[in-house]
Amino acid sequence: MRARTLAPAGTALRKALYAVALASTLVLAVVVLSAVWETPPTKPLGVILLATLTYMGSHLLRIARLALLSGDAGLSLRALAKIHLFTSSVSLVTPFKLGELYRMVELSVLTRSPVRGVILVWLERVFDVVVILSLLLLASLFSPAAVTSYLGVLVASLLFVLATLFFV
Repeated sequence: MRARTLAPAGTALRKALYAVALASTLVLAVVVLSAVWETPPTKPLGVILLATLTYMGSHLLRIARLALLSGDAGLSLRALAKIHLFTSSVSLVTPFKLGELYRMVELSVLTRSPVRGVILVWLERVFDVVVILSLLLLASLFSPAAVTSYLGVLVASLLFVLATLFFV
C-alpha cells in the first residue's frame, strides 16, 4: 500500500521540499562538523560516532512510538517511517514550528482524519515533554544547585503535562 501524502511523489513541490531538506541538512552537517573538528582535535571520533548513533536510534524509537500511537494496523511501518523522517527534515528547516503544522497535515492525510492527525502530533509532544521532564527531574537529583538554571523549563513542562491530562 502506497502512503498517501499531501503532494503526489512526482510534483514540483515535493521535489523542492526534498531539495531544501537535503541542502539544509548538508549545511547543518558542515556547520556541526566545523564546530566539532577543531584544529587539534579534542573530541575523540568515538564520542562523535556514539552521539550520531544515539540520535539515529532516537528516530527509530520515535517511529515505533508513532506506530503505537496511531493504533491502526492498516498503516505500514514503512509509510509511518517515511512520514516521520520527511516531516522531521521539514521541521528542521522551517521556522516557528511550521514543520509541526506540516506534520499534522501529512499525518491527517495518511490517517484520513484531520482530528486524528492533530491528536497524534499533540500526543507525540506530550510524550516528548514527559521524557524531558523526567530527565530534568533526574538531573535535579544529581545536582540540586543547578535546578535554578532550568526551573522555568521544569515548571512549564509540568504545567503542559498536567493541562493535557486535565483537558484531554
